Amino acid sequence: MVCSLRKITDNSVDDILQHNKNSAQLQSPDVDSMGLQRLPTSSLSHILTNQTRSPRSAGQGRWGELTTAKSLKDTAALLSGLLMAVVQQELLGCDLVVLHDDVDLYSLVVQDLLLVTNSRQVVVVRNETDLAEVIWVSTGCGGYVILLEYPEPLLSFANTHHNTWDYKGRYVMVSQRVEQVEALVATRNGKKTEHILGVVKGGQEGEWRVYMNMLYWGEGVRPVTTWRHHRFTFHSDLFPDKLADFRGAVLKGLAHAYKLHKGHDLDEVFDEVHEGKSVLLENTGFLHFHIVTHFTHRGVSTVRIMKEYGSTGEDTKANNEEGVVSLSTDHMQGLFIIAMNISNFMDPKQLLWLLTFMSREGMKLFGTKLTENPLVNISQHQNMSTQMLVYEGSSREIYTPPLLPSTSQYRNSRNVGLSLRIGLSSPISLDTDSLSELLKTVVQRELNGCDLVFLHDDTDLYSVEVQELLLTLPNSRQVVVVRNETDLAKVVWVSPGCGGYLILMEDMEPLLYYANTYHDMWGYRGRYVMVSQRVEQVEALVATRNGKKTEHILGVVKGGQEGEWRVYMNMLYWGEGVRPVTTWRHHRFTSQSQLFPDKLSDFRGAVLKVATFEFPPSIMYYEADNGTLLYHYGKEITIVQNLAQTLNFSVRFAEPADGDTWGYLINDSWTGMMGELVRNEADMGLGNVFMMGYRYEVITFSAPFSHESVCFMARVEPPVPRWQAPSFPFHPWTWLAFLVGIIVSGPILFVVAFFSGQFGAESTSLTKIGFSCYYAFGLHFNEPQFVEPRMNSTRIFVLFLWLYTMILTITYSTNLTAFLLVQKPAASMETTRELYESGREMALICQGLTLSIAKSRDPYIKGLMNVYKTYKHHKLDEVFDRVLKGKSVFLENEEFLNFHIATQFTHRGVSRVRLMKECLTQYNIIIALQRNSALKRKIDIIISWVHESGLVGHENRKALEFAATTKKYGSADKEKSTNQEEGVVALSIDHMQGLFILVVLGCSSQSEVRSVLFTLWLDTEEAGLDPLPSPTPTPTPPTPSSQQHVMNDPFLTNKTLDIGLQRSDKLISGYITNVTRRTRRTGLLSTAVKSTEAASLSKLLASVVQQDMNDCRLVLIYDASELYSDVVQDLMLLLPNPKQVVEMRRAEDLLGVVWVSKECGGYLLLLDHPQPLLTFTNTHHDSWDYHGRYVFVSQRVEQVEALVATRNGKKTEHILGVVKGGQEGEWRVYMNMLYWGEGVRPVTTWRHHRFTSQSQLFPDKLDDLQGTVLKVSTFEFPPSIIYYRDDNGTLLYRYGEDISVVKNVARVLNFTAHFRKPVDGYKWGSQKANNGTGNGMMGELMRDEADIGIANLFLNPGRYEVLTLSAPYAREKICFLARVEPPLPRWQALAFPFHPYTWLAILVGFILSGPVLFLLAAASSRWGDEAASLGTLDFSWYYSFGLHFCESQVVEPRMNSTRIFVLFLWLYTMILTIAYSTNLTAFLVVHKPSKQIETVKELSESNLELSVYLPGLTSAISSSLDPHVQALSRIHKVYTFETPESWLLSRVLAGKSVLSENISYLKYHIATHFTYRGISTARVMKECLHYRYVILALQRNSPLKKKGDKVIAWLTESDITNHEKEEASALAASVQKHDEEDEAPVQDEGVVALTLDHTQGVFIITLVGWFAGYSIFIIEYFLRPGLKK
Repeated sequence: MVCSLRKITDNSVDDILQHNKNSAQLQSPDVDSMGLQRLPTSSLSHILTNQTRSPRSAGQGRWGELTTAKSLKDTAALLSGLLMAVVQQELLGCDLVVLHDDVDLYSLVVQDLLLVTNSRQVVVVRNETDLAEVIWVSTGCGGYVILLEYPEPLLSFANTHHNTWDYKGRYVMVSQRVEQVEALVATRNGKKTEHILGVVKGGQEGEWRVYMNMLYWGEGVRPVTTWRHHRFTFHSDLFPDKLADFRGAVLKGLAHAYKLHKGHDLDEVFDEVHEGKSVLLENTGFLHFHIVTHFTHRGVSTVRIMKEYGSTGEDTKANNEEGVVSLSTDHMQGLFIIAMNISNFMDPKQLLWLLTFMSREGMKLFGTKLTENPLVNISQHQNMSTQMLVYEGSSREIYTPPLLPSTSQYRNSRNVGLSLRIGLSSPISLDTDSLSELLKTVVQRELNGCDLVFLHDDTDLYSVEVQELLLTLPNSRQVVVVRNETDLAKVVWVSPGCGGYLILMEDMEPLLYYANTYHDMWGYRGRYVMVSQRVEQVEALVATRNGKKTEHILGVVKGGQEGEWRVYMNMLYWGEGVRPVTTWRHHRFTSQSQLFPDKLSDFRGAVLKVATFEFPPSIMYYEADNGTLLYHYGKEITIVQNLAQTLNFSVRFAEPADGDTWGYLINDSWTGMMGELVRNEADMGLGNVFMMGYRYEVITFSAPFSHESVCFMARVEPPVPRWQAPSFPFHPWTWLAFLVGIIVSGPILFVVAFFSGQFGAESTSLTKIGFSCYYAFGLHFNEPQFVEPRMNSTRIFVLFLWLYTMILTITYSTNLTAFLLVQKPAASMETTRELYESGREMALICQGLTLSIAKSRDPYIKGLMNVYKTYKHHKLDEVFDRVLKGKSVFLENEEFLNFHIATQFTHRGVSRVRLMKECLTQYNIIIALQRNSALKRKIDIIISWVHESGLVGHENRKALEFAATTKKYGSADKEKSTNQEEGVVALSIDHMQGLFILVVLGCSSQSEVRSVLFTLWLDTEEAGLDPLPSPTPTPTPPTPSSQQHVMNDPFLTNKTLDIGLQRSDKLISGYITNVTRRTRRTGLLSTAVKSTEAASLSKLLASVVQQDMNDCRLVLIYDASELYSDVVQDLMLLLPNPKQVVEMRRAEDLLGVVWVSKECGGYLLLLDHPQPLLTFTNTHHDSWDYHGRYVFVSQRVEQVEALVATRNGKKTEHILGVVKGGQEGEWRVYMNMLYWGEGVRPVTTWRHHRFTSQSQLFPDKLDDLQGTVLKVSTFEFPPSIIYYRDDNGTLLYRYGEDISVVKNVARVLNFTAHFRKPVDGYKWGSQKANNGTGNGMMGELMRDEADIGIANLFLNPGRYEVLTLSAPYAREKICFLARVEPPLPRWQALAFPFHPYTWLAILVGFILSGPVLFLLAAASSRWGDEAASLGTLDFSWYYSFGLHFCESQVVEPRMNSTRIFVLFLWLYTMILTIAYSTNLTAFLVVHKPSKQIETVKELSESNLELSVYLPGLTSAISSSLDPHVQALSRIHKVYTFETPESWLLSRVLAGKSVLSENISYLKYHIATHFTYRGISTARVMKECLHYRYVILALQRNSPLKKKGDKVIAWLTESDITNHEKEEASALAASVQKHDEEDEAPVQDEGVVALTLDHTQGVFIITLVGWFAGYSIFIIEYFLRPGLKK
């Protein structure tokens, strides 16, 4: 009321309001209803559950008289009857809200009210916060039934929550005392509510008294009627119109006069003005009023309004005659302010009618000669008196100067609506023509085709420019009046193409606050043009959080000359603040500078801060000897450096200031890297950052550049001690049997020999039990025996004993070698189940991993939440120490763990820690950016290029190679051989060192024995005694000293036209003038009175919008129909949603529609002739909102079916058809079926201004596809898609990973998948074939002949153009298939068991052992009786050679010293021959492989052809930065998928080419085509190329994507895809095994029997020996003549 009473103009509105009142009286109750809003309802069970939450016994509470259940039910029945009578009489058609507490009486009443058919919401009120759940806004009328025994929460709510209340609703409050009703009426909200009815218990049984609030009619409440005997005693109007007649109420207003000097009153100010001592600054209405009342006499004024700040109308001639006065802005503003301020008291229908009437009539007002204030005229119409308080409560009557009567229409009435203003005149004079022309030039030059948004406030400063731009610019546009920051939430910040934002605001504070606060609701890629008075305002916008991340902000600032405007540009990463670009002078720019340059292609050397920390091998530090950091390197560092080189910026790496690593949310504040990104203190973040859901909310992720598994590090359990190795070759039960054999065989031999001796001459030694046992023991230990049995029976027994002991010793010695070489590992944990059952601590340094663990469906993984502990990153040494001690396992990404295992825990190939076989999950690795960072778009493009070129893997290998040379990260395994042969290992000196130690030990021991014996010999010789032989020492078993551990590889496994009636009069008038102009061109100027059909349709659409599109951005599309034009005008006034209005004459007009909405988009299509729309939907597939909600108003249902049948319509989830019914005002509503069926089906009918049934208009059609059949285009591509056929070749079913994914999606979404091959016979096909219509699977999806396509489809950017791709569900490596090279010839196998250096050592042993034996025997013979044969050098040599070849010698040494030497020589040769024979067996059985091609470098240097099926691989090879990968382009050749697969594979087997494909495909074909009896003729090379993501292909803009991606995400997170893949592989393996068993005879598994092919080298040696023997004989024959004689 402040501005309204200070800005009253001298115009009569009595005729307008009288017309308004008459029109309102003629409307029926149905017409008054503006449609029903469907309120959220509560189920009966939920209501009863809430009611019984705090049960009370009957009669409990303040209902003292209700002592029995019967009286309680009777009272409830009476009260229910009263309330239902009120609802049926006064609230029929209203949306009901029932508020009650859990008192028994009210619970029974609520159950009865649930039977009423009105829309309803039931809320149990226990405290004030429960009332916040109430929906206080209703579409038409709202009814509120209040049943509260304790109304204190409601009273407190009505006194504090002033915006959360329905002031126009109808309230019925049931209470025990009338004072409670009066208390509600006396609250702040209650004083402004028109209708409050109180129902109070009367004195008699079944009596209820009804009271009504008075509003302006008086104080408190008054009784209206009484309910007695199930009816009202007299029929009064329960909800009368209290605003049509105020009954003489006195309304008070308040105005303030500005004081120029303290202490001066208004009269003193006027005196100073009159005397010329000062001027008075106030609004024009106030000044005009006082000029006329105080300073005008006979038409002559003694004071005036200065022209620069005064009215814009022409000066009025002062005379005493009546005439016509042109209405200026000052005349009209007071009327509008009055209308706005009385909107709380007037019926909204009346207020809307008033504004519409004035706009349609061109703002024509017929004046009469008035002698009173226009407000008094309004007061007389409303029957109220007026009083105004001025200066501290002193009141005076307001008198208004007379206006001259009018006899004709006012001049220039057509343009009055465009010049309406509210508020003070601006003190700044702008060159509006120059500014408008500048903005139009910028739009036409830089924003042509963009969706424009105009942001302006309601001051006079820029209103003319906004109006002119709205009328002249052809762009799609949204206009938003900004009074505070909440108005900016109405802006559509997302546009499908480019978005332009014109900001013309005098007060920039709301925009600056919004840009610093609302970070997700901003067009960061839009182009902003900000008109301002000072450059500081532009700098302030650029300095906001959103402004710092916006690429294009243009500031237009007033220059010093007239018509001059200076243009400034934000610098983004080019510098600080803004810089001048050009100047607008003389209607053109002084220089042709680029206003919106690309600031992200070249950063001009800007320095970007990257938050990071040491996390090898991704990020490693190169430090000087004193620990000073010199530079960073690693995979992620290289990626950022490539980004910097491409985009021309410098990088400053810095660790988080708080010392944390990734950072976590602590007390609502992020720490570490996350904290710096959230606070915009860093531009990027590196550190093996996982793409985790909780980080999405606060930062922006780049595209992933790598993929890592999260695994467990555990210690390698200590192996079993080597001294136990001799017992390992046999199982304990075998040892027991061996022991029994030793014990029993001797006595059995004695018995056989003893009885045989009774019948013949048996050896006497065997007939003694001691010697028989000794004989049997010697055979068991492979010692030759010189006693031979003579009887056949004994010989047969000994023969079988020989065979038994030979096999036993061979098997023992063979297995013993393996256990001597490799230590037997202890049992270790490999699965999460074993880890869970062990109870061992799980150490983490990334707490975010616990989210995946907590959400896992595996109970064992989820159980790890009970044992995890988080450590800081700088405490890694403590974590590793606990892992080494076996107290913890460490969970981190696989690459990180492998790096630390190799650099810190590995020595000579033996690692002290390992990775468990079972890993946890997989994550994508990304670069972390600031929220809404401008860097993301460019970075994603470069990362995609880097990933495709294989640069990530190449740089990772280079970084690891360099790290291995550094002191900090160099591997501890310095002595490990870098080029080990695979397969059977040749025994080196390291393996055999124990053997040679025994030989040396034997030599040294015999020397000591010889010296002792020599001393004893001297002593005995002097004494004349014979020397006694010393006892032979028992040899000790050898202890192997070489250790080698075999590691287990881990298993990887606007509101556009804001028609809010508060202060937007200018936009209403501008819009209606525009509509009037267009309709006048078509000859369809709407009339003041609309048809019944238009009114009914308007209410229907308003009801649909408010029920199902309340928060949606609306687009109204209509053609030149009189009916639809009227409906559009109604909807523009009725609906508060942001909206865009488009008149459609041809299909091209629809290109201006903004088809993208941030959340919800609603499209109202009112078309008599929908053919342009049908053409558009069949041709423009990317210009359409497939997730929007469409309401198509048509004359025939066939038109709706035609829209649904278009290409776009078939993929749109929500299309509602509104078709004219048979009766007047009747409209039938139809719904598209999408996947539920064909065409459309009826939903409900609109009749009598409401729907006949409350059906759901926009149900979710994708949660349940109701068993519909979807076509899946596919073909056999194992192992992703495998066909299972019977013996006749008939396809029985399909299985494989891709099939499992589709079946799981089908199971969740409830559809049936119909798999079929592409009809044209092609496989994947090409989108460019058949003149762009495609062939194969691609063609069927492009032509909408299939719904889904699967067959190991890779995420290819080229497919984005024609298809929609699902989220990836798998990742495949691109590898190479090569043949297994033929092994070395078997005849060379005899030399393989020993390394060349070992052969050299054996040869030296051959040469030296004979002379050493000769010298020892010769020396021993000097003081003893030594064997004479050993005294010759040739026999000693022959003797030692025989021992080396495990041949028994008859001659035995006699002296102890010689015996000790021979004893150690026996041990040496025995171990040597056992090692050789054992390893020889392996080399005879297993081929030693030839050298294979394993790396890309070796492949590029070979002459083999590289055969590829993937055309996209060609570009990846040629664009790779790895020179070896790039060299593959010289040898590669692309084949189509129609090339026979068998032909390509035969070329691989022939050694002519290698085949490049995904690794699963290659491994499957190796197992099924190249493996026979466990031997593969083809293999996968060790080094692969890059990874590719596997996806489902969908139709372009398919509605299945959104739901399908959710299901795929669930499948991947729960690891179901890997599980299904393993099951499919197992099934395929079982089928293949069955086929092999049918084809080949059954083979014994285990050790292979030696064939002639295995032993060919032995026969070659025999032949060589024969040849050598005869050759020596011939040589000796001719060299020794004596032999001839």
